[in-house]
Amino acid sequence: MTDVSKARAASNRLMNGLTVEIRKVGDDIIYGYEGLSFSGCTIWAYSTKLNQGYVTCSNSEEEVYVTIYDDMFKYTKFDTVPDYTQQIYKKFIESYHDSVENTLIPREYQGNYHRVNINEKDLALVFVCGSNYIIIRNPDEIRYDVVYVNGNYRIKGKDNIHGARVGFYQAQSGHRYMCFDGTLYIRLE
Repeated sequence: MTDVSKARAASNRLMNGLTVEIRKVGDDIIYGYEGLSFSGCTIWAYSTKLNQGYVTCSNSEEEVYVTIYDDMFKYTKFDTVPDYTQQIYKKFIESYHDSVENTLIPREYQGNYHRVNINEKDLALVFVCGSNYIIIRNPDEIRYDVVYVNGNYRIKGKDNIHGARVGFYQAQSGHRYMCFDGTLYIRLE
């Protein structure tokens, strides 16, 4: 269900960088939301033809897709993306002009991070914040280049369009934090 050659319109600017999707099967349009975080993968989807919606959560993204689309909606394939949508997308890319700067992440926020404990779970993985990138798990370990746009650090997305915000904070205790995709990370001293 994650094949990007199939009908899928997504925005990484909604819901703190998580994905809102539209999929199509024949005369059915399915609206959905996909979010990956420390607590797992949460997907809700609503079928306009079946007039039904489902919500599910699991630690496995693939299990969630099978539960929602295969088991509940009985859809194993989606319509391919129409050619005209690619033309609209290309026109959007050509006319999209936010000023992207290559401002480096401040040195005091560069380094190794752990996710902040959530639900009494401790994740020993070490995540990295460099001068112009972060390496996190989403759900696999991925390196994202980071750019500076309109006063905020953001990951550099597909086609050089900036994506989700990467926040940096210092608590009164002196601890430094990074926030990305709804997850809080603490810098290791």
